[in-house]
Amino acid sequence: MLHTWDLAKATGQSPAWDDEVLAAPLAAMQRAVPREPRGGQVPFGPVVDVPEDAPAIDRLVGWYGRKP
Repeated sequence: MLHTWDLAKATGQSPAWDDEVLAAPLAAMQRAVPREPRGGQVPFGPVVDVPEDAPAIDRLVGWYGRKP
């Protein structure tokens, strides 16, 4: 999902993301990859905080360290 988001952003697209479909990957990412520390063994940048009521895709890419 993340690379799809990257490609969409890079090409100026805004696809519709289904929050229900993204709920499981978001929960898995938050369990598997800690908020801190990042770098070294955790190959992602610092978490970009987004509001809890933000779309799931924004929360997911923010957890990966990208700015939605």
